[in-house]
Amino acid sequence: MKSKPFYGWTVLAALFIIYMASNGIMQNTWPAILNAVAEEFKFDEKKYGFLISLNFLIMAIFLPFAGFLASNFSQKKMIIYASIYFIACVGYFQFVTNYNQLLIFYILFPIGLSLGGLLTSLVIINNWFYKYKGVAVGIFLNASSVGAAVFSPITGILLKSYGWRSTSCILAVIVTILVTVPIIFIYNKPSDKNTFPDGNNKRTVFSNNKSITPSLKSIISNFNFWLLILITTALWFVITGFTFTQILYFKQLGFDKKESGFISGLFFLCSFLGKIIFGFLSDRYDKKNIFIFSVLNLIIGVVLLRISLFNSHLIWITSIAMGIGYSGCFTMIQLIIAHLYTGKTYSKVLGIMTMVDTLAACAGIYLTTTWIKNIVGGFAFPFEIYIYLTIAALLAILMLKKDYKTLND
Repeated sequence: MKSKPFYGWTVLAALFIIYMASNGIMQNTWPAILNAVAEEFKFDEKKYGFLISLNFLIMAIFLPFAGFLASNFSQKKMIIYASIYFIACVGYFQFVTNYNQLLIFYILFPIGLSLGGLLTSLVIINNWFYKYKGVAVGIFLNASSVGAAVFSPITGILLKSYGWRSTSCILAVIVTILVTVPIIFIYNKPSDKNTFPDGNNKRTVFSNNKSITPSLKSIISNFNFWLLILITTALWFVITGFTFTQILYFKQLGFDKKESGFISGLFFLCSFLGKIIFGFLSDRYDKKNIFIFSVLNLIIGVVLLRISLFNSHLIWITSIAMGIGYSGCFTMIQLIIAHLYTGKTYSKVLGIMTMVDTLAACAGIYLTTTWIKNIVGGFAFPFEIYIYLTIAALLAILMLKKDYKTLND
């Protein structure tokens, strides 16, 4: 008798579609709309950066709470309630008429993302996958890249033809459809569908075995934890500092909205490939070595980014290198955390780590836009800081030790 396909892939597909809408469109594509709003409302780069930074700051505040909820309550219900909430917020965006109303949006919207976004989905994926976790996480994280790669060029075309209000209305309808329909296919864990992680009912699953699960106190007192804090802070400062200000940079280089949309789309298309490749490699080779390789890619990207200040034609190659480097680092951060910490403490550690990297993202965006505005040389100074931070992250990764073993060690 032919066995049924592993239902975990269906869960992963549903989470992928939701994340594609919530992050791929609302986080990675929306800055282009905000840039158009800034032009109409006549506020500068500093206020632009403040709004996006505020978005990450509010999200960071709620992420530890989300980690606690995910370890004690239904993750599916968290996603349902959060989706309803941020759909209402997206609907509100259509009616903003001034900067203060935009401020309200960027205070309210990230609450929904923190409670039903990346963290909650990763906890569900961690429940469903062990052997194929690298590939599963790589596929899932690609949702934000796919959303941006598809919708960045579309958004650029719509903005040029119809303006930001009509464009945001069209995207709001798409987001509503993409976050509501897939929810019915999500289950928190394999036992809810009478199956096992990876669909293998012959293997013993130790991921929830408390005897091998370190306490949160012992985790925080371990040097690995603080190295990871340093690594994720440095990398997220760079990743988001560039990702959410790239539209401003393309504008400075002389590209119009349509061209900027295609360059941004190329960046996210390459990040799609990177997440799959690095996720695949992490299932087969030492995760620390793959992590090192991903950071080396990002270092190449930020060096090319600095050089592109003198040659705008390099921006196409730079977007490829940055996309691959960004995706590799993003994927490997998540996999290293899942690799080192198991059981109920996983969601709590993930809550702390995502809070830290979100705060780093907030700082990266705000300081980058501030430096652009106030420091002679525009983007030159922040790009140099990116180089130093990625090198610091690489050195910290070299110091990482595998204190907590997982089953494939």
